[in-house]
Amino acid sequence: MNLEDAGLMAVSGWLPQYADLLLDDFNSEDVRDAYRTFSRPWIGPLNGLNIIFDLGIYYAECVWLRRTKLKWIVMRGPDIGIVAHSISGLPGGKLTDPMHWTYNHCRNVWVTKKAMKQRLPHHSRGAGFLSREAFSCSVLSEAPPGRRRRKSPPSPDMQARES
Repeated sequence: MNLEDAGLMAVSGWLPQYADLLLDDFNSEDVRDAYRTFSRPWIGPLNGLNIIFDLGIYYAECVWLRRTKLKWIVMRGPDIGIVAHSISGLPGGKLTDPMHWTYNHCRNVWVTKKAMKQRLPHHSRGAGFLSREAFSCSVLSEAPPGRRRRKSPPSPDMQARES
């Protein structure tokens, strides 16, 4: 996937249309535990967790491209088995976990669409999650303009043309 602005906007536009289809029940404790703890294989009804995790990595790579002094911090809770993949080096010493952010974003799309289908009055509060810019705005808020940036890796097409 393209890490530049065009690719980021394409993924950001895809999420509000399809994120709710990745899992049958984002509120299921079994689903949340499988994602947080890696306690079960992500197959069958949990298969969508693979895509959510990959989107979290994509989120991190987009931020990483736009900021040069970031570090991964992988945290594992020895007793409870919870794993977090945080990024440090953001303004103010803030940490962010793109994998959990992406899961929560997909869940919020699911909750909002479910509420809209049921015509619940509170669905309008979640309308921002259905914005085509929600994902990209979050990524770009972690990497304000004017910061140093890495060069993006050449696309396979560019590599083929250069050889």
